[in-house]
Amino acid sequence: MDQDVPVVYVVDDDASIRIAMDSLIRSLGFRAQTFATASDFLQCQPRGVSGCVILDVQLPGLNGLDLQRELKQADIRLPVIFVTGRGDVPTSVRAMKAGAVEFLTKPLEEPELINAIHEAVERDRAAREAEEAEQQELETAARIQQGLMALTAPQPGFATVAGRNLPCAAVGGDFFSAVTVDDDIIVSIADVSGKGIAAAIMASLLQGMIHEAVLSRVPLADIARSANEFFCVRDLCAKYATFVIASLRPGGDLEYINCGHIPPLIACHSGVVARLCESNIPVGLLPSAEYASSSAKLCPGDRITLVTDGVTEAEGPDGEFFGHERLEEAAGRGMSPDELITAVRLFCGDRPLNDDCTVVGMVYTGRGARR
Repeated sequence: MDQDVPVVYVVDDDASIRIAMDSLIRSLGFRAQTFATASDFLQCQPRGVSGCVILDVQLPGLNGLDLQRELKQADIRLPVIFVTGRGDVPTSVRAMKAGAVEFLTKPLEEPELINAIHEAVERDRAAREAEEAEQQELETAARIQQGLMALTAPQPGFATVAGRNLPCAAVGGDFFSAVTVDDDIIVSIADVSGKGIAAAIMASLLQGMIHEAVLSRVPLADIARSANEFFCVRDLCAKYATFVIASLRPGGDLEYINCGHIPPLIACHSGVVARLCESNIPVGLLPSAEYASSSAKLCPGDRITLVTDGVTEAEGPDGEFFGHERLEEAAGRGMSPDELITAVRLFCGDRPLNDDCTVVGMVYTGRGARR
């Protein structure tokens, strides 16, 4: 029989009922699998299979309601039809509140059972189609977001720029960008609070705001004030953002603004690493906040490293953070964004990322700079 045909699982300790239901289910054009106990059913691992479960309430060992809870905890989303020989109102209410499609009392009326099976299978089909459509939307959103960060970095002659983003989910709240404006190279990195679609939408909006403001030569402090106003005056579910914008001139003059973000690191050619510690509060927290930019001077060979806190807060197998010390060591060794992301992944081992990781590196070469 076609493997795409839905499966109706029957869990009942009465052999005669299992035989009768097996015959009925097959006559409806579905596949059937029957089990005498809940533990037998769980051992079959019904994942990725469409259909439903007909489940007796009174089972030896793990009862039907307990099995329903186990399925939910295991993220097995097959719709459940309960059957019982001793139905009572509290039990039926509990089952329906937990998501059961129907609660039927033995002896079963065949038309009623057939209708319940069709309803459950249809509910499962609709849920799977909706989940597939949502997954396709997420994949499209992820491609768009990664496309916005597909950094064909401008290389102005006096500096080189590279960036890398590693989201912990399909979409996330980090972004980075790099543009040349007149003679300057301007990079930005940001992290919007939260994860998922809401954070990704806010990150895209913030990226667009910063990009347009930078191209229009809006002062860095004014960019921060505008972003803060945008976040504060709207109902954005308590979203806020941290970011750094750094503008480097051909002569090595660096202007930057840090809004609550991890301090940028400057590693000189000797490997000595310094933090640029001047900072403002994140945007979106205080409507009346004031923002100011700061400056630094780079020498040829100096490297700037910008990261989001997904890097420093990445956890190893024992729960230890990657941390600022490892980050500074990596910056001092001149790691590129790709190399730093690789170092984070090796540090995490089999442990999944708990936040998006974004790295931007800029090296001031001085070559081609006007004297």
